[in-house]
Amino acid sequence: MPPKKRVPGTPDFSYILADVYARRKRKSTGSPFHLMDASHGYDGVAGQYSRARSPSIGVATVRRWMEELPRGIRLLDLACGTGIPLTRVLGEGNYRVVGADASPQMLAQFRSNIPTAPAVCGAAQRLAFQDASFDGALAWGLLFLLAPDDQRRAIMELARVLTGGGALLMTAPAERGEWKDVLTDRTSVSLGADAYRDMGNAAGFDLIGESIDEGDNHYYAFRRRMRG
Repeated sequence: MPPKKRVPGTPDFSYILADVYARRKRKSTGSPFHLMDASHGYDGVAGQYSRARSPSIGVATVRRWMEELPRGIRLLDLACGTGIPLTRVLGEGNYRVVGADASPQMLAQFRSNIPTAPAVCGAAQRLAFQDASFDGALAWGLLFLLAPDDQRRAIMELARVLTGGGALLMTAPAERGEWKDVLTDRTSVSLGADAYRDMGNAAGFDLIGESIDEGDNHYYAFRRRMRG
């Protein structure tokens, strides 16, 4: 089975091995475990993701974002995956980085790759952190994996755990649409740039800027408004 066409703004897995598709065809998708899987299928493909993830896509954009951040602040890497490459890049800035991901298998690799960073397992729409726990957050390649209502909840949760003035860098396609994830074959949903700008504003963020990286991933840079 050939890879499906990639939608701009999604991770580039164009060189994933063919055995991923063979395993995916054999996997049942109708069990209650599947329906309750907060990792949206990524726990079952953690090894394939680790081999397929480009070591360079997103790195330059995240480094430019880091140039605007004070050293030593508390950063959340939401949907951190294995920690390679972006959590490792965040570690270059002498930040206090915490990883969070819904996949236990991803986090097992994260702890091996980034042993100095704490890691928490949980869903993006129900973050296990107190209010104003972080000064900044990165959410790369996450939102479009979630159902539309959960995308809104995740942005609200990011606003909740960030301090006033906190920075958020997240990715999601500018175009509206649905497609099948190339690794999990589950439906991904982009609500479009206008919706993401509106959701950020409603959650308490000001949009600072937008950009696109070498992998056609669309970035939204937000700043958390000061708390009343």
